[in-house]
Amino acid sequence: ATVFRGRLHLFARANVRMGIRAVQHTSVDVKAFSKGQVPLPWRRWEPVEFASYSFSRSHVYFACVDAFEDTLVALAPVSFPERKEAGIYAAFSIDGRAWSPLVKIRDSPFAGERQVDHPACGLLVEKDDVVLHVQREVGGIRDHYNTSEPSKDSSLARMTLSRHAFADLAHNALATIGDPRALHSCRTVYGARGEYSVVTTEDAIRGKSARPAYACGLKAPYGRFVDLADGSDPAFFLEIPKTGSTTLKRWLGRPFAENKRNKRFEIHRSFTVVREPLQRFLSGYGTVRHRASRSGHWWPFNTTMSEPEKFEAFVDLLRREGDGLVTSRPKEGCLWFHVMSQTWFLELLGRPIDRVLRLESLEDDLKVLLRDLPLLDPRNQTLEPSLPPKQNTVEGNFDTRTLLKTSPRGVRSALLYLRQDYECLGYEVPVM
Repeated sequence: ATVFRGRLHLFARANVRMGIRAVQHTSVDVKAFSKGQVPLPWRRWEPVEFASYSFSRSHVYFACVDAFEDTLVALAPVSFPERKEAGIYAAFSIDGRAWSPLVKIRDSPFAGERQVDHPACGLLVEKDDVVLHVQREVGGIRDHYNTSEPSKDSSLARMTLSRHAFADLAHNALATIGDPRALHSCRTVYGARGEYSVVTTEDAIRGKSARPAYACGLKAPYGRFVDLADGSDPAFFLEIPKTGSTTLKRWLGRPFAENKRNKRFEIHRSFTVVREPLQRFLSGYGTVRHRASRSGHWWPFNTTMSEPEKFEAFVDLLRREGDGLVTSRPKEGCLWFHVMSQTWFLELLGRPIDRVLRLESLEDDLKVLLRDLPLLDPRNQTLEPSLPPKQNTVEGNFDTRTLLKTSPRGVRSALLYLRQDYECLGYEVPVM
């Protein structure tokens, strides 16, 4: 068990298929756990996913997981039977679900289809060192496989790594987690187009295989370039509406889709921010509802309908039309962006997204991002992970808590529309 960013994380052995060993994960809010809330809102058990890793060709027998600085680190015994290779590997994560590629930190003798050395759980972080322990010659493995080499007495070995070097390892590994569209759980919702491209909810609604025409006066993809302190090509911030984007744009201080030299760049590195899907959708509904009534945009619901009736009709319309609301109505197209799925915005980029941050832990995630991408503000000062006050928090004066209670059918329908975002972005589907 590990507490990280306000959640209690549990990891356990999993048999993905007969003879295939893996690791599964669940978590719960620490405050709910401490209060003894009944029932506890545990997330469902899911196999963890290591980037660029195939369970069909290897075994991860278990994982010891600890918090290290701003990340989770897993130490696992991993074997590759076809190659007769084994070792102790490290991987890193910021949510416990999606992990970096496994990096070997120690070789292990191989016996049968298993390694004989295992990590002992418990990572000790000292001032300048990271200390871990390895159980050498775990009992029974050589005997079980009747290897030619006899069993040896088990012993405990201390392994010391430079804390600075281990932090660099974590930093470099986290940069490879990247795009959630590479995750198996994301690619199987509606299907995939390529390694980093999926069929979105909106595509499934309209039966399309190609991306829609961009019917908005803004440039595609939706976002802006941000200069870097190291002088390399600017990074691209892919903006997803209703994910704290107004606050983040104020923090970045950048004009839309251009950097301070008013020059367009090819996108080489990119990042975005995502949000709990239902909360974002309700916020988007409030924005569409408010702006449509204020500006004379098309709003298909009459004022005699109750709020729950309007919301249910709104969700029905969205599930029927999808991004047709964006592409077929150029005047209001930008307005309907606020309720398109977050996966839909990832597809606008046309390339893998390098970093996905969460609104719920944004300042912590920015600390990790800025180590790799030293973003500059318009005065050429390196940005700090301290955000300005939240902006645009009550647009439309919309009471989401009441709607959740009074429109159960609308909420259930919205959750169906948002199913892909929950799978791809790793948020737990709320129980309504």
